[in-house]
Amino acid sequence: MFDYPDAQGRREVYQPLADELLRQQEVIAAIARGETPRGGQFDVDNSALDWAAHVMEERTDEAPST
Repeated sequence: MFDYPDAQGRREVYQPLADELLRQQEVIAAIARGETPRGGQFDVDNSALDWAAHVMEERTDEAPST
């Protein structure tokens, strides 16, 4: 969920992935309470996860080898 470290070693949260994980937690919590997740159906939208994977793959390819 974290980006690569900058020159000072700080790592920022990749917000689109963090947002999707929060949404998934809310769905699971609703199911655990015996409720129907918002919208009445399970919203299946993998676009945020797909984009996060794409960005991280690009950054991995660009990262210097150790």
